[in-house]
Amino acid sequence: MCGNNVNNIARTVKWADGWLPAGMHVDRVRAGVKTLHEMAEQAGRDPGPSSLPAIRRPCRQTHQAAVESFRRSQMNKHLVSLAKSTLKGQGTATHEDINLIGTPAEIVDKANAFREAGVTHLLGLYFAANSVQELIDQMQIFGEEVTPKIK
Repeated sequence: MCGNNVNNIARTVKWADGWLPAGMHVDRVRAGVKTLHEMAEQAGRDPGPSSLPAIRRPCRQTHQAAVESFRRSQMNKHLVSLAKSTLKGQGTATHEDINLIGTPAEIVDKANAFREAGVTHLLGLYFAANSVQELIDQMQIFGEEVTPKIK
């Protein structure tokens, strides 16, 4: 079940097979997973997986190059628009903080931090790209330099 609110976590425990938060800093994810597990235990249920859809923007050069490229993307524009509705009240974390944006090594570290926070699945749904070639490049970098190093 999707949603970041504690009510969505309660609905996950009652009706769903796993929790799918979005746009959350790793610390909020950790707290949400803890709540999920506590509520599931009280209800006598398996909490199921905690999946995280995350924007990917790996860059072989520098962190700043990855951030600047992400900020030019349509995905960033979309997330900015959601800040007024769906992502309203998500705290002070930036899109760069809550997504897998940076060098391959930085993305591996972020992915492992989410795993340590209780995320069991990273959903590879979104790559911040403005052209087909850019999308192919992002997918290749992620597949070759990130995925093999995620614990």
